[in-house]
Amino acid sequence: DLRVLTQSLDPGHVADDQIHHHGIRSESFVAGHILFKSGDARDYAYLIDTCAVEIRNSSGEVLDTLGPGEIFGEMSRSDDGVRTATACTT
Repeated sequence: DLRVLTQSLDPGHVADDQIHHHGIRSESFVAGHILFKSGDARDYAYLIDTCAVEIRNSSGEVLDTLGPGEIFGEMSRSDDGVRTATACTT
């Protein structure tokens, strides 16, 4: 499961008591689901609950594997709004 951060929050300060009060929803995805691709327009940041997510470059090389408690996708909020990597559930 992933929590989709639908509103702008400071990723370093997302406490459990904020999860249900700030436009955050939980979603489940099957393994292999591409959440976003490099070059996509930004939409949301994600907080991992129980799955793992691979972050891949444009060649498909795995740059990092993230797990429960980690937030990703927030970088596009601070740059030009374009995704710089691909995120895929494992």
